[in-house]
Amino acid sequence: MENMINRTYNMSDPDLAQFTTNLAGFLTRDLADLAEFGMTAAKITALVDLQNAFEVITPDYVYVAIVSQKVLDKNNKRAVLEDMLGKIRVRAVNTFGEDSPVYKEFNFTRVNTTSDATYLSRCRSIAATAEKYLTELAAFGQTQAQIDAFIAECDSFETAQRAIASAVSDRLTGTRLRIEKGNELYGFVATYCSLGKAAFGNTNYAKYQDYIIYDNADTPHTAPQAPQNVNFQNDVVSWTPSPTATSYKLYQSLTPAGDDWSVIDEGNDTMAIVPHIFIGGRRFRVTAHNLAGTSEPSAEVYNVASVNIPTGFMFADNQLVWNQVDWANGYFVEQSQNGTDWTEIWNQNTASMPLELQPGTWYYRLRSGYGGVYSGYTPVVELNGGSGNVNG
Repeated sequence: MENMINRTYNMSDPDLAQFTTNLAGFLTRDLADLAEFGMTAAKITALVDLQNAFEVITPDYVYVAIVSQKVLDKNNKRAVLEDMLGKIRVRAVNTFGEDSPVYKEFNFTRVNTTSDATYLSRCRSIAATAEKYLTELAAFGQTQAQIDAFIAECDSFETAQRAIASAVSDRLTGTRLRIEKGNELYGFVATYCSLGKAAFGNTNYAKYQDYIIYDNADTPHTAPQAPQNVNFQNDVVSWTPSPTATSYKLYQSLTPAGDDWSVIDEGNDTMAIVPHIFIGGRRFRVTAHNLAGTSEPSAEVYNVASVNIPTGFMFADNQLVWNQVDWANGYFVEQSQNGTDWTEIWNQNTASMPLELQPGTWYYRLRSGYGGVYSGYTPVVELNGGSGNVNG
């Protein structure tokens, strides 16, 4: 992505707007004293107008949300393609056999784990191969209409990819506009504050303080604060700018413990589109940088695509126990008296659940989860009354 222009002010956009509001009040109050420096009511009005124009510029989180939605649309279209591709593969397997040269010509190997660009190219190639062998594949239900529909979905997937690029470009344009307007506004703020300090530096210390923006602003003497509001949504990681930062690094860890981090994106943008994952999970964190150094890492955010079914589910020592699962942050025990109608009785991030056996036959099953992502269920554990007999 094209580099952003640098901000000339070391504060957040809302802080700049609020400071300008306060400054306009001070300038109005002190207009008579500042007249000798050329200050006028018209200039104060122009400053307020510029601040208002700055505040109504579309905020970055709106652009990030649009990018995120476009990425989700693309992922949904890829899921449709994967379903259609799977049906072509099944027909090819049954027609030619997995070890046949013709089947290998389709090149289905690990196609669903490739990048979007590679996936699209592979899909188009598979469509062409399916057309080539349509007569043979027809024995298992392949039709030209199905291939045409598959090709149309390829085109739709490509359009969705272009929509992401367009949304990212729109965001870049909006961000540049916001920074340019912020820099313009800050230029007037800095100028007018210098007039206030000149007017009151030797006569009124309290008023002089009203015109101080921040000390030693030109060159930061401390590292920036850690980025705030780090968010993951639809394969987009975004965060709030750190006021004195000039660049950022986005880190990823593929281990549940977060003990192995690698840089996957860096620059002065506050958003990154990350590759989609299909299994497991990952953690993200961001650091901010300036000439004085590097911030502490931000709070971490997680992206979990799947969690495994817990193993070792059993009854022992008056409790149900199981082995914990990587990336899971909750375990859900369900109970039934007939093995058909289930009721959730446990939702905790633990490896066990106390259980006092009740008369009669009871059935229990377990699944792990993270957010809205759940594993399948374990085999059912059957418990028979106070005898403690267990049938699994």
